Amino acid sequence: MDEQSLPVRTQLLEAADLGSHLADTVNLEDVLAEGSRRRSARRRRQPGPWTHRVMVVAVVAVILAAIFVPLPHVSLFRRLITPAKQPTATSVPTTVPKTPPIGTRLAKLKLPDNVGDSMAISGNTIVIGGAGRAIVFAKTATGWTQTAELKVANRSVSTIVAISGDTIVVGGNQGFNAAYVFSKTAAGWKRVAELKAPGGVASVATSGTIVVVGEGYGGTPYVFSKTAAGWKQVAELKDFGPSIALSGTTAVVSGPSCTCRAAVFTKAATGWRQVADLRLAAGDFVDSLASSATTAVISTFTKRPESLGHTYVFTKTATGWRQVAQLKGSSAGGDVAISGTTWVEGAPGAANGTGRAYVFIKTATGWKQVAELKGSDTPAYSYSFGQSVAMSGRTAIVSGIGRVAYVFQA
Repeated sequence: MDEQSLPVRTQLLEAADLGSHLADTVNLEDVLAEGSRRRSARRRRQPGPWTHRVMVVAVVAVILAAIFVPLPHVSLFRRLITPAKQPTATSVPTTVPKTPPIGTRLAKLKLPDNVGDSMAISGNTIVIGGAGRAIVFAKTATGWTQTAELKVANRSVSTIVAISGDTIVVGGNQGFNAAYVFSKTAAGWKRVAELKAPGGVASVATSGTIVVVGEGYGGTPYVFSKTAAGWKQVAELKDFGPSIALSGTTAVVSGPSCTCRAAVFTKAATGWRQVADLRLAAGDFVDSLASSATTAVISTFTKRPESLGHTYVFTKTATGWRQVAQLKGSSAGGDVAISGTTWVEGAPGAANGTGRAYVFIKTATGWKQVAELKGSDTPAYSYSFGQSVAMSGRTAIVSGIGRVAYVFQA
């Protein structure tokens, strides 16, 4: 054995001695048993096939809940990361109520005996006069319903009425020397004033806080104004009357004894003053007046045989009032009413006396008749339908025969 192999042999002997020492200190069976225990523990910690499936189902359930369940934090997260959709014109459904065609009959109002001499309407309130009283109707969800009866006399007399908002004026042309003002309160309609007209009441008109009471032929219209202390007479329109129309602070009145003229008065700082003289054709006498802010309609009758008179339309311009139309009348003695650019004229003698009413509208080329109104049960030669008319907005009221009045779309 050479010298170089001695260190190797020495190392091998030392390793053998170390292995023998370790063998003496560590039991081999114990080592094997410990390894077996560790392998079993690892197997227990590793999930089996069913455990894997349960874990997958749980993860999927959590994801679906995050997508579909509106949890507060999830909704907040969505709002933060998703821009809000802007509403479009078609995203909000709208319901547009259908307006009935012009001339459609909307209602038939039943009246007490001898009521229907005069009628007026303001918004959703109708008042119809006759026999010393006035019957009030209000529009409800189910139609027009009678809500009040205002008595001013205990006798059968012709009764005239006017209305503006919550104010009703009632007078009469047979022995009345006053008109009565009623105001709407929480408890109903209450009489609040008596307006004197020494020559007898022939007509009444009201607008806002103004009332005009016209006397009989050759009489004087009196202007009353509502003040903090009550209703007070503020003017006399001498040499005019008895027909009156009032809109705002503008009054149109007929000439004395219904001559072939009318006049326009307006309220000024110094009182009421005449601003226009409306001339009619010779032989045409004023029968009925209606006015809006810028338009006056005058129905006339004539004493000429076989003639029905005319209907005149005047318009307010920058230079004053001027005539814009002269229409051949359909019947003598027709009543007129106007609202905005639409007016209605009654013709009780039309259609063999069964009566008609006609609706006119303003067009680019002038005033045009667009509808004919008639009753459903008016006999021939009754001369009642169209004797009295009234209008507010797109609603027209026309008197019928006996104990009825009709409501039309205008």
